[in-house]
Amino acid sequence: MSYEIEIEYYDQDGAIFYIGETPYQVELFIETRIVDELDSYNSFNDKICWSQVEERYYRVQKETLRCDGVNYYNEEDLCEELEEILNKWNN
Repeated sequence: MSYEIEIEYYDQDGAIFYIGETPYQVELFIETRIVDELDSYNSFNDKICWSQVEERYYRVQKETLRCDGVNYYNEEDLCEELEEILNKWNN
């Protein structure tokens, strides 16, 4: 299927997006993790410094997908693509 998802709005509660003129709404679950990332490395004394970074991972609640119109697309594929877009934007 060929479609382009245009996200109008998203926050911790959910997302509103469009495919063409058809609006969709779905609830989101946000998973927050603290990850240690390499901050710096001093090769003279082999000292490594780490910093803690907060990562957010958006999960789309597939069972909450609502379409205000006729949905011609696979709901699972829509949710997976939306999840991928949101996570690219935020990480």
